[in-house]
This record gives sequence, structure tokens and C-alpha cells, in this order.
Amino acid sequence: MSLIEELHFTPGSPGTVKWKSGSHWAKLILPAIQQVMLYDSQDLVLILTGEQACPDTLSAYDYTGQLLFRVPPPEGFAFSCLTDHCEVPIAVVAGSTDGQIDGWYDWHFSVNPQTGKLIQVSLPTLVPGFEIPNFNRSLPVFALERMFRDALNQGTGIMVFCD
Repeated sequence: MSLIEELHFTPGSPGTVKWKSGSHWAKLILPAIQQVMLYDSQDLVLILTGEQACPDTLSAYDYTGQLLFRVPPPEGFAFSCLTDHCEVPIAVVAGSTDGQIDGWYDWHFSVNPQTGKLIQVSLPTLVPGFEIPNFNRSLPVFALERMFRDALNQGTGIMVFCD
């Protein structure tokens, strides 16, 4: 159970964030609040701020309202948003400012709750365990694409093994 309850925020410049912890209320007034998210398992409040369209700072506050860290986006990236992720408790999405990387613009970064260090994690993974029946490696690419699309439409997910 989290020590942080009743998290509320008003975006803007300045914006406000407030939450209850036990009988204590913490309140922050910060410039250019764009998004706030509870890092429940660590009793932290993560806040993305910035005057431009993309936030330029990720900050974390403990349940008492004490600032723990403030970090910029990773080199070559711009923050986009905070989100849930299947591999880590919470992730910050950042877009590449240098074009696509391995075919993708947006990447997820885990947040170290003590230091704020951002570590790149994979894109959301597909559901494990799906096998293509009677898979034939000589099938043309469009047939494989159709099989993948059918699997996703059925909600079964896909797993791809490359060798």
C-alpha cells in the first residue's frame, strides 16, 4: 500500500501538485507542469515539466514532498510522457531527436527511483507463447505479415524468433 493518497495536479505555469500522506498534505507549485504520475511501489511522485511542447525535466519527490532528483532527457532524446510498462514499474517515453533508431522514434526508459538514472528498455513486448502453426520459413513476407495481423486481431499476440 502506498504512503501517497489523493494525488491531484493542475497543469500549467505555474502548476500545482498536492497529495496526502497519512495526516500530512504535501503541496508543490512548479513552473510548466505537464504530467504527474505516482510511482506507487516506491512512494514517489514523478513530474514532467517544461515550457516547450516536450517536457525538458523529470523530477521525483518522496511522500513528504522532498525533491529526490531532477534529470534532463537522455542525450539525443526529448521527453514525451510517463507511462506504465510491461517490463518496469513505470517508464518515461522519449523521442529520438536524431531520427529513427532501429526503426523507432519513441523509446521507453526505466527510472531508477534513488538516482533518477534513465535506462533504455525495449518497446512493449508482445505476448509470449504464440506459435505460428506449420510455420514455413520460405513463405513470402506478405504471407507472414497477414499471419501476424490475424494473430493480433484475435488477441493472441505474437512472438518472433530470429536466427
